[in-house]
Formats: sequence, structure tokens, C-alpha cells
Amino acid sequence: MRLISSIGLISVFVLELCRTSLAADFYVATNGLDAWSGEVDFPNHAESNGSFASIGRARDAELVRRD
Repeated sequence: MRLISSIGLISVFVLELCRTSLAADFYVATNGLDAWSGEVDFPNHAESNGSFASIGRARDAELVRRD
């Protein structure tokens, strides 16, 4: 019984590790640009990075990240 509990705990840990390694957040905002990374929720001070401007660009970024 102890072996089954250990295997179950290890399985949960591995699944959680896989899930978090596959997760990514992309941000879309009205003041964003599709040329930016989409990884931050608002433009930086230099306005060289920030959120995407369109949902389509966020979708494309997710598809590229999965490959």
C-alpha cells in the first residue's frame, strides 16, 4: 500500500511539472503591438516590448511555442 501511495505522489508531481512547463501567458491590450513579445502586460519605459495588439497574434505565438 505504501508503494502505491508513493507512486501516486510521484505521478502527481510529474504531471504538475509537465503542466507548468507547458504553460505560457501572453497578453493582449489595446495599446499593444503585434511586433512585441506579448510576455508582459504593459509597455516598458522604452516602449520596446509589451503586450500584443491582437488575439490572433497571441494564438500564433502559442502555436509557435508548442512546436
